[in-house]
Amino acid sequence: LGDGGTFDSERMNVSLDALRDYAATAQSLGVPAGQVKAIATSASRRATNAEAFYERVQQDTGLQFRIISGDEEARFSFHGASSGLSLPREHKLFTIDLGGGSTEIVIGDHGRYYWRGSLELGSARLAEDFLGAGGPGLEAMKAHIQKKVELVPIVFPSDEVIAMAGTATTLGAIDAGLKTWKPERVHGRGLTREALQGLAQRLSKSTADERRAVAAVSPERADFLLPGALVIDQILKRIGKEGCLLSVRGLRFGVLE
Repeated sequence: LGDGGTFDSERMNVSLDALRDYAATAQSLGVPAGQVKAIATSASRRATNAEAFYERVQQDTGLQFRIISGDEEARFSFHGASSGLSLPREHKLFTIDLGGGSTEIVIGDHGRYYWRGSLELGSARLAEDFLGAGGPGLEAMKAHIQKKVELVPIVFPSDEVIAMAGTATTLGAIDAGLKTWKPERVHGRGLTREALQGLAQRLSKSTADERRAVAAVSPERADFLLPGALVIDQILKRIGKEGCLLSVRGLRFGVLE
């Protein structure tokens, strides 16, 4: 999905099938579809046919989606990511929610936010725009990431950096040597810039099949891991940190707080 683009009809049908299953599962557990908190994020903010799609979803499944702003997404992600980690309440946290279409950043503590924003840097979006057929390539993507990351302020020093969402946690799982998903091995694990750079170099030299083998814990994310590693590494470089903690929690945990 590019800026001003539309949801692809085939992908809408696939998504609708999944949402039917979700609605049926909720109903089987005694929760009517209309009581489910259903939210949509970056791609839905950009797609020109998003509202029409969610009208179709509601008619078909009963699920009522709300498209949240980048600011809301960042706030929910912050609260979700910091849950389940044994960190002092007074610590100032810097959270990175790396999604497919954008990256949400929050700097704050449990009492206030110092800065929050949404960067147009998503792992899937970068892969499609720069590494797909006819794309400008890896070096152009690196330059683009570096320029976008300059929007992150450096005047709010933080005690801990927490990265979340599927791309970040998959990178952590690979670094941990996992072949199957074990969230207890990833949640709270550290991921260094050195490790990110090593993974990025390895992935940049791999074929599609080799990338899927590397990403055995989540092979469907294989093509998005290189952009993701570069984004996290550049953000850490920007704020003068050599690593971050990983959280398997995030947006959905924040929504339910």
